[in-house]
Amino acid sequence: SCLPLVVTQTGDGSACGYLRYALTRASATNPKGVVNLAFSAGSTLTVSNSVNVPVGVTLNGVCTPTGPGITISAAGASAGLTLNGGATLSGLVIRGFGGPVVAQLQALTGGAAANKMTCSKISKT
Repeated sequence: SCLPLVVTQTGDGSACGYLRYALTRASATNPKGVVNLAFSAGSTLTVSNSVNVPVGVTLNGVCTPTGPGITISAAGASAGLTLNGGATLSGLVIRGFGGPVVAQLQALTGGAAANKMTCSKISKT
């Protein structure tokens, strides 16, 4: 059975259980959905292309006593990460995105609401 807002696969795909599927489904809910990464601390989810987090969607990893516990890593040198306003990242290390991740996180507000990061960090490598 598919849990549309739960990510159970650490690879890149568009079927149920993958990050892209969950982000699309979360965008379609009203209010916007919360996507939960169902992995233990220390896990890495690897994507091959840019990731687009829709307006108002929350992406939850795992926050440990020492910081974020789940890594989202980009395999593509030109992959970017876009938060489209009112989005929240929690418990995540964002790593390896070659596109303008930091600028997008700081500059995109989606009109009405700024993006938020809690217990998360960004690293180019």
